[in-house]
Amino acid sequence: MTCYKCQGSKVNKRGRQCKKCSGTGVFAFKGLKDVAKVVSEEVENFCNSSFKELFGKYMNLKNSNQEAQSHTRVICDGCNLTPITGVRYMCSVCNNYDLCASCEAKGLHNEHPMLKIRKPHQAPHSFVCQFKGE
Repeated sequence: MTCYKCQGSKVNKRGRQCKKCSGTGVFAFKGLKDVAKVVSEEVENFCNSSFKELFGKYMNLKNSNQEAQSHTRVICDGCNLTPITGVRYMCSVCNNYDLCASCEAKGLHNEHPMLKIRKPHQAPHSFVCQFKGE
């Protein structure tokens, strides 16, 4: 017999505490150890595949919701796109300077920090930025 808790072999034949870890846990035969390992691997594989599927669905839904966002009355200063759909980038230094996601990815206006706005209602009404230029 082996101890289920520490996998040790110092188990009293009468089912008392393990001499190695003094555990009072369940004692099992060596054959059950192999079965438990197989079951544990199957449960882990099932959980991993289920998680990947659920996470993929979540990310697809999140991306489709993001693409549906429309920043009305905002014009991209890089390509003149209006309204900006998806993510809007707002310059934290310049007054009224906005970029769409594709213009921001091209590196336009990278001399100032940009504020990433995912949803129109998250855009600040106004803010103060202290910027030390070169």
